[in-house]
Parts: sequence; C-alpha cells; structure tokens
Amino acid sequence: MGCAAEVSYPSASFFVAAVSGPGCGRCALRTNTITGPTCTSLSCAADCRESGDINNDLFGCGTLGTTAVTGPCDGLNRSSGDNCGALPGPWACGGASMESRTVTKPAVGGGGVLCCRDPGSLVCPTGQVACSGVCANTQTDPAHCGACGRACPTGQICSAGSCAAAPTVSTPMGSATRVVGSTVGGTPFNDRCGAGSAMTGFEAGVSGSFNVMRLLCRPLVLSYPGGVPTVTTGPTVRLTFRGTPSGMLGTSSCPDHQVVVGMTGNAGSLVDRVALRCAPIVAMGSGAALTFSFGATTRSPPVGGTGGSSCGDVDCPTGQFAGGALIRAGGNVDGLGLLCNRLAVTP
Repeated sequence: MGCAAEVSYPSASFFVAAVSGPGCGRCALRTNTITGPTCTSLSCAADCRESGDINNDLFGCGTLGTTAVTGPCDGLNRSSGDNCGALPGPWACGGASMESRTVTKPAVGGGGVLCCRDPGSLVCPTGQVACSGVCANTQTDPAHCGACGRACPTGQICSAGSCAAAPTVSTPMGSATRVVGSTVGGTPFNDRCGAGSAMTGFEAGVSGSFNVMRLLCRPLVLSYPGGVPTVTTGPTVRLTFRGTPSGMLGTSSCPDHQVVVGMTGNAGSLVDRVALRCAPIVAMGSGAALTFSFGATTRSPPVGGTGGSSCGDVDCPTGQFAGGALIRAGGNVDGLGLLCNRLAVTP
C-alpha cells in the first residue's frame, strides 16, 4: 500500500483506505499485526494495533485532507482531520471522534472514493472474533454469546458461550479483627449489615471520645455492563445507634462502590478516633467461576478527638471485608472491632 506522487491524482480528490487510528492524525499498526498495545480512539498513542476501539480519522491518498499524518501509515499521505474537518462537503463525520464508523458521503462533489472494509478482515486479539466490524469474545459477550449476533435476553449473562441467569454476590461470614479500646467495658453488640451487604461507613456522636455510633451499610450489586462483571454498591442503610446519643455527630464513609476492609485510629479505655480503610471490589471471570479481589485502598476522613493512643492498622484478613462491627457500648463507645465476611457467588 502506498500513494504515488500527488500530481498523479485528480484535483480535489481523496481516496480512502481501510485505515484508522487513535487520533491526532496518527495511523494504527497495519499489515495484520497484533503485537501492539490496545488503545482507544482518543488516546493519541503510538504503535496501537487496529481493533474495534480504534476508529479515529480517515487515511488515504489524494489532494484533499491534511498532510499531518504520522505513525505506521504504509505510505498513506492524507488524513480527514478531526471530525472530517479537513474535507469539504458532502463528506461528514457526525461530529464524533469515530470517523471510520460515522463517515458518510451522500452526494457527488468533494472528490474521492469511499470504500468499505470487509468486516471479516478485522484483526482481533487472541480469544476474540470479528462480529459486524467489532471484536467480541463469544464466550462472555451477551451481545454475541456463542456466535456473532446471538444476544442474551435482558438480565442474563453469557458464560462459556451460553446465556444463563446472572449470579448474585453472597457474603458468608469470615473472621473478626481485634477490638480497639476496652475489651470488657460496656455491652457487646454484634451489628451485621445483612446478607449480600457490606459496611461502608459510620456515624458517631463525639465529645472528645465516642459517645454513640452506628454503622452505615450498602448492598452489593453484581452487574455485567458490556459483558464485564462489575460490583457496585446500592443505597445506604443505617443500623441502630449504640451508646448514649450526645456530642457532635460526625460521619465517615467510603467512596461510592467501595467497602470497608480495615480501620485505624486512637483509643484508650474508650474509642477516641476512627478512620476507615476502603477498597473497591474487583470481579473477574464469569458464572460460577467468578472470583473477587480488592483494589487499592483509600482512607476515609477521620472522626473523633485527639485522645488515646494509636491503634495501628486493624484490617480484615486478605480477601475479606467488613460486613459489620462489634461495638462495646454503655454510656460511651468502649470498644470497636470489625466483623469480616468473604465474597462468593450464588448461581
């Protein structure tokens, strides 16, 4: 592939080749290569392989378009520019950065020939096939389950190439952490968020130390946007206050779609200060083979005073999260520990 000298092309001409790229006038890798990185249409990255996610700019030969062409263009020397801005009407790209999919030329004029690529020639990564111009994994994609174009009913997933009911997240009990503060004072309350839910925060009334506190919980929701298993959190549920309601009320919560995996703070004979350690749940696989792990941790804003000694990090065991807490309380909050749960799949 390549372009002859421009003088060999008619004036006002643009002959489009089946080449697109990640933006910024840069071509994607060609000649059936699959060794480059996967990029998107808005990355402007170098050495990207062609895929269903690379649709930016049109490339070809002629006398129309911009000559700002970079990357492995195999001799092509003209580009449409952003949103076909370097081409005259009737060329149009719909105002999107997906020119190779949205381009139209509904009338004569403006020169050039618009050729369509055979979708079967799309080079897809290992484990994916070309389906109507996009790469799809027919083992997990609900729009192409088992074969191109075979869509699963709404609410079902694609598992091993067959449509199936979407599994749900279950939260069997795990271990308990050590208790910070007093291990004997007050009455012990084993407050749990309930099946399929996680602790995501707390509210506490503070006058130097904790006078009262209650847990904030959110249900875990497993969904499959685009065939990718994703765990998010639902609306907040507030449990019962433990202790004596007094002091200034403070709240400490994880970011949306994260759960408590540990805590840190200060305590003496009472609980003085608490900050939560939070993390998102990462799901991989499909169906009964779904597995879970946790992403990078973040720390929630601390609540409490400056008394007591540092408790250090109090974390659930690896692979577990806080499904509740042991709160020891009477006139104050005497002690606090996390009740941890595991993650599992219910078919």
